[in-house]
Amino acid sequence: MIADVVIVGGGPAGSTAAYLLSGWGMRVLLLDKHRFPRPKLCGGLLTAKTSALVSRIFGVPSPELDRLSEHVAWGYGLYYRRRPILEDSTEEPFRLVRREVYDAFLLEKAREAGAEVLEGERVVDLDPEDPERMVIRTAKGRVLKARFILGADGVKSLVRRRLGFSEKAAWRRGLALALEVSIPRRALPVAEPRVYLGYVRTGYAWAFPRKEDLLLGIGALLSEAGGLSRAFGEFLSDLGIELRQGPRAHLIPFGNFLRRPARGRVLLAGDAAGLVEPLLGEGIFYAHRSGELAARALRLHLEQGHPLEEIYPFLLEQNILPQLRQALKLRGFFFRRAHLLSRNPFRRIWHLLRRPCLDVVHGKRHYFLSRWMSF
Repeated sequence: MIADVVIVGGGPAGSTAAYLLSGWGMRVLLLDKHRFPRPKLCGGLLTAKTSALVSRIFGVPSPELDRLSEHVAWGYGLYYRRRPILEDSTEEPFRLVRREVYDAFLLEKAREAGAEVLEGERVVDLDPEDPERMVIRTAKGRVLKARFILGADGVKSLVRRRLGFSEKAAWRRGLALALEVSIPRRALPVAEPRVYLGYVRTGYAWAFPRKEDLLLGIGALLSEAGGLSRAFGEFLSDLGIELRQGPRAHLIPFGNFLRRPARGRVLLAGDAAGLVEPLLGEGIFYAHRSGELAARALRLHLEQGHPLEEIYPFLLEQNILPQLRQALKLRGFFFRRAHLLSRNPFRRIWHLLRRPCLDVVHGKRHYFLSRWMSF
């Protein structure tokens, strides 16, 4: 089977690229090792910038996004352990989605646009050396050929590892481990997303409401993972929650984003390239956006001859990477001093800053503080 582009991974990054490239007339083959809807560990919080991007690219209006969401919240809470720092409303809603539903919806959009989707096909090897068509092999013995490959296969990306895009040690230093459990909504009446500081040095805990349940989680750098279970237990105890089952765990890129995720005719997008915001850990928006930019880079390469290894990093530098670098700089300052936010003088300052900070979260402005703070 021959395609113009083979996309490995059917999450938001892969579906976005497949949708756009198919709409531009390319033959796109999208592979995923799972059959959809498939389980996916994730907080599933959509900020306003994510909702706007999905509406712009896929033509999904806000009412349809609301119906797709498990819960729509017009408020949020920030806490230092049990103590509230800020409980406020927001002009733009937070949408909480269940990823198995959200991702299946996006994959169907890519299929409707003309992408050929092969579910349950795990890629086991690829050969990028052929000068005309690269070869991709799956666990079922299928042999595919493509002019270009987009690796959108997540944090454990085979495409990234196979092509040596990053050093293993450097990649691991920027990983975070997240633990999550789901409890019935009636067990803890939370109506808005909440973030809790103070349980880990570099990371936070969260409570995200959905339709029938409440997602409780905690995440921290992998270097702190040794104490993560204990910290999660403290968090749950403070909420008055006693678990009867163990948490689920997954890895998250948390500062190991690649500056040049392009090599020859192979690109990486989303978690596969580490493109996750390294302060709050927001990944869905950057998956969509990098999928879009990867698709644009391929189109510019084909139509205008721009080298992929130059145009894709250029587009990332213009649209994504400065925000990730600034967030990474701000992270150390923020988490080292998070305990101050629970004190009254600093809480007052935080209240004054709440609107511009919320604008950053929703994408209305950039990380402005990192321009003048000393780290």
